[in-house]
Amino acid sequence: MSSTPEASDLSPLDGEFNHPNSIAVASDGSVYVSGAAFIVPYRADIPPVVRMQKFTSEGVFVSKWGSYGTGDGQFHGTDGVAVASDGQCLRCGHR
Repeated sequence: MSSTPEASDLSPLDGEFNHPNSIAVASDGSVYVSGAAFIVPYRADIPPVVRMQKFTSEGVFVSKWGSYGTGDGQFHGTDGVAVASDGQCLRCGHR
């Protein structure tokens, strides 16, 4: 086993995170979690995994979206998450 971090080290399974940083619960009980995965110490050649995940009220994984970057659907970081009264998931942070 190599002690050198690789990009695959940043790919937690669906429903998992290295660094979850915010959680919100919708009126229907759905749970939204924002989080990221980083190689420590930082390596410029391996970008972090930054994404949102949705779970049922029982904690069952439903879906995920987002990636690291500056384009549509991409995040530079995920500083928070909220759910609007209409159920729309709102990610707070910087892009």
